[in-house]
Amino acid sequence: MSADIVSQLRGWEKFYLDVFGLTVDFSQVKIPAQREGFTRLIVVLKGLTLNGVRDVCNRRLLCEFFTDDLDTEVVVNDRMPIETYAILARDSVDSDENLAGYSAEDILGMKLVTMTLLERMLLELMCYVEGRRLDVKTSTICPGSRYADGDVAGADFRDEPFKVRCFLIQGCGPDLRAREVIAA
Repeated sequence: MSADIVSQLRGWEKFYLDVFGLTVDFSQVKIPAQREGFTRLIVVLKGLTLNGVRDVCNRRLLCEFFTDDLDTEVVVNDRMPIETYAILARDSVDSDENLAGYSAEDILGMKLVTMTLLERMLLELMCYVEGRRLDVKTSTICPGSRYADGDVAGADFRDEPFKVRCFLIQGCGPDLRAREVIAA
């Protein structure tokens, strides 16, 4: 395991202590095989819920959510924290430029592994703690997190507040992009 990944694991341990009040040990978390360009580690703690993370977001920063009950409304999630897991993403402020112009439906058809809403919300919190915001020019769509009607969840921080939104599954444009990830 690289020194950078070890450092990021320690950062996530500190994050969960400082932000959630939880003492954790991530020394046994399985890290996905690294690929060029995918340097940002995200660790999702077992048992987290969308509503629980939403509540923490609301305490830390100004937020606006498409629905009051994310756990009930977002019925499909490609990954759920039944165990603690880690993913790797590109370390960029805005979502993946190479996915501009592709709808969530296109991305699902390409079978790309992309960030879920829970992962996106955690990354926003981590970046906020680090003193930065994500998606200031774009919106991250999360094809792996879908509402009951088939539309997709997404998020951005173009203007304050941090917003969790609902996007049409066929919606596309230069500022609507997914974030590809590497999962174990």
